[in-house]
Amino acid sequence: MQLSLSVRIAEEFMSKEKASMPLDDLARLAKFLWLRGALHAGVTGGREIAAGSR
Repeated sequence: MQLSLSVRIAEEFMSKEKASMPLDDLARLAKFLWLRGALHAGVTGGREIAAGSR
């Protein structure tokens, strides 16, 4: 997650296209995932988050 978050931030500054998610939203999502421990759960944690947001 750390690497993908860093890549996402770099894309925001380097891309000519509009980012799919504002950095503020990305930061909140990263904090939420970290607090839930989803960073260590891998794909399963992401699925739980996605299912819970519906």
